[in-house]
Amino acid sequence: MSCAWDELSTNTPRDRQIAARLIALSRDAFAEGEHILPVSLCQLTAFFLSHPDLTLPRITLTPNGTLRVRWMRGAGFFVAIEFTGRRRVQLVAEIP
Repeated sequence: MSCAWDELSTNTPRDRQIAARLIALSRDAFAEGEHILPVSLCQLTAFFLSHPDLTLPRITLTPNGTLRVRWMRGAGFFVAIEFTGRRRVQLVAEIP
């Protein structure tokens, strides 16, 4: 899988914010002896470059090294996508 994750740092303000968060997550993970799975990073990057109208999500690193994004609208009202690096992502939604 080809990954041009650095493209995020040169696009829209949203993409630059995503790139900055990914850099921070990578540094934190390295400091704690963890890592981001490269296939998860590539999948997340491709997803956001393909969907420029999505708003900035919260981005976290899961214990197994995958990236998860979450959009929250309030308590008990969110949508999250985990980029597993496999052909499919995991989607979680809680909508009242």
